[in-house]
Amino acid sequence: MSVKRRLQRTVIRGQEGDDLLDEGSESAEYTISGNMSMAEYKEILKIFRGGQPWFHDPFEERQMKALFLSVDYDSASGAFVFVIMEDAEQTEIKS
Repeated sequence: MSVKRRLQRTVIRGQEGDDLLDEGSESAEYTISGNMSMAEYKEILKIFRGGQPWFHDPFEERQMKALFLSVDYDSASGAFVFVIMEDAEQTEIKS
């Protein structure tokens, strides 16, 4: 599993110099890879296309709302790569 921080900033032009506007969007992206069967992958697709998924961070021992950014699956080998983004609208993320 790989984790990286995702920030959103806006550059405002037309003033003295360029200013960065912090829009408060901050979240983590989790890249998860491994192998699974086709049956397991079909269950993941139900979550991907369904309602609001929840993700358990195994290192911080907490549950968080999440969304899938991408789902890659090789049916021949069973290899998968999922990129999941933490929901930045939660109160514990807002500063």
